[in-house]
Amino acid sequence: KQQAANLNLGRVADKQAMGSLSLRASLGLFLVAISAAEWINSEITRTIDAKEHVVRIKTEYVLNGGKGEYLVAYPAEFADRIAYIAAEAGKGKDIPISQKEIKDGLVFFSTDLGTSKLLTVSAVIVNPFEMLPAEITQQEPQFVVYEDTELVPSPYPTETQTTKLKLPSKNTLSVQPEEDKRSGATLTFGPHDNTAALAAGAFGSLRAHFMNNFPAAVAHDVFREIEVSHWGNVAVEELYEVRHAGARLKGGFSRIDFMQKRLRESPAFTALTARIPAEARGIYYRDQIGNVSSSDIRPAAVAGQIELEIRPRFPLFGGWKTEWYQGWNLPSEAGLTRSEGGRYTLTADFGIPFKDVWVEDHQVKVILPEGATDIEVRVPFEVEEGRSSRATYLDTPLMGGRPIVTLRKLNVVREHNRPFTVSYTFRPHYMLHEPLVCVAFFAALFALAILLGRVDLRLTRGGGAAG
Repeated sequence: KQQAANLNLGRVADKQAMGSLSLRASLGLFLVAISAAEWINSEITRTIDAKEHVVRIKTEYVLNGGKGEYLVAYPAEFADRIAYIAAEAGKGKDIPISQKEIKDGLVFFSTDLGTSKLLTVSAVIVNPFEMLPAEITQQEPQFVVYEDTELVPSPYPTETQTTKLKLPSKNTLSVQPEEDKRSGATLTFGPHDNTAALAAGAFGSLRAHFMNNFPAAVAHDVFREIEVSHWGNVAVEELYEVRHAGARLKGGFSRIDFMQKRLRESPAFTALTARIPAEARGIYYRDQIGNVSSSDIRPAAVAGQIELEIRPRFPLFGGWKTEWYQGWNLPSEAGLTRSEGGRYTLTADFGIPFKDVWVEDHQVKVILPEGATDIEVRVPFEVEEGRSSRATYLDTPLMGGRPIVTLRKLNVVREHNRPFTVSYTFRPHYMLHEPLVCVAFFAALFALAILLGRVDLRLTRGGGAAG
């Protein structure tokens, strides 16, 4: 009996061992399958453009091995400073990309590549520099420090990668690590071969200290109003608060020195150029004092646009700021279209017309005619949206006032200057509302005048005629 029991125990142990081996084999095959489906970066080419006061990073991936979701990583310090990010699969096919999570010192963005093996990701980083020194005199150039990763952070292994750093000039104080190749103001790092999937701290650091005199014009707030009238006009007005975000001016300002040396490179700026529709009429540029006559309008190189050059009353150095408002009128046909069934669509650009200014807080208000209903808004990127109404002259509580669509977005850059649309339903007879209000007002006024003309205000004594 004891031998039989031992034999049975041995058989059970053999079955358990075979089951364990089978489980391990299955798990191994599963891991191999996962590994086979994992992405491999065959080649990564990163181009960092640091010529302006924002940094544009374009990263091109040539991939192998996987399909579906692909994760793109940046240093976690960039998470709040990535103003714009876009992805292309293959050659020019835009695909959605969105932030997924922040962990291990990296911020991850997710995109679905399907079966494509080519990916291009473009990102715009705001507040990318440290001013060093933080203060400069009127005659000194501006030097900045840019920090990034030496290697492109990625959760996948990379066979080879190269980074190019484009600077505004050859004047560099230090670059760490030393570049592998220099061509004018372009520094090349790499190629680096066979880098493993990277975790925090494993991708090294890149630090460049160089001269950058590009005017750091930053708009703290921009309020833009677009008022639609079906009487043939679309009015646009923009309110700006702009500061110079570069190295602060040390010492006093000398107008004489500035005029004598204004041809030299300087981080200060004296003018900003906006591109507005060629149909614009009644253009104005004013500040708190009044009309600013130091502006100019000229044809633009782009068809259908004109250039509005504005010149503040004083040049702006680091730490200085100015405020102004500008506006113009457009004919309705320049941006308003009508479809069947009384459906109207307004098309306008979301961003500001100044390509060298980025905005910290941008608000766009679209004021529609009284009586507009079934409002739909389409914006090509994520924004905060609000609805309200307001009553102006000739509006009545019966109609509910003029509908207002408010769009808000933080950190707006040049790439956000894309068209958005506001569609609504408006019945033609609503246009008679305001004229009828005017007619009713004057009719009541005339009726009151006639009534008062028939009233006898003379005083009588004892019921007889006066006097």
